[in-house]
Amino acid sequence: MLVKALSFLVSCPFLYIFIGAPTFAVVAAMLIISSLIRAVGVPSEHAIICELIPSQFRSTAVGVFNTCGTAAGGAGVLLAGVFKKERGLNLIFGASSILYALARLVLLFVYWFFMTKDMKRAQNHEAASAAA
Repeated sequence: MLVKALSFLVSCPFLYIFIGAPTFAVVAAMLIISSLIRAVGVPSEHAIICELIPSQFRSTAVGVFNTCGTAAGGAGVLLAGVFKKERGLNLIFGASSILYALARLVLLFVYWFFMTKDMKRAQNHEAASAAA
């Protein structure tokens, strides 16, 4: 979870550069860099699910995870289309850096305040399942 949070933290400044109306080359470079950095955290997503969710519920958790990701992507495209004319795509992409920073804060909050309890719960459930 910390790797995912760190990938959001490091990638968000690259999207903030969009607010300054950069050239095409700068836009392409910033998108590539930001995407590569965020991609570092992607492999940890399913590992977190596998560590915290009992095995009989993992496929459901992955389905809910994918559904929420797809819905968020669709909502982002819709909102970008709605606000494009009055705000401009530069501001919309730049503001997405704020969303990544907020996501990082949420991940860190969950890690610090819930991860230990959730790991113990998952271990107890696995131990009870193995004993039965």
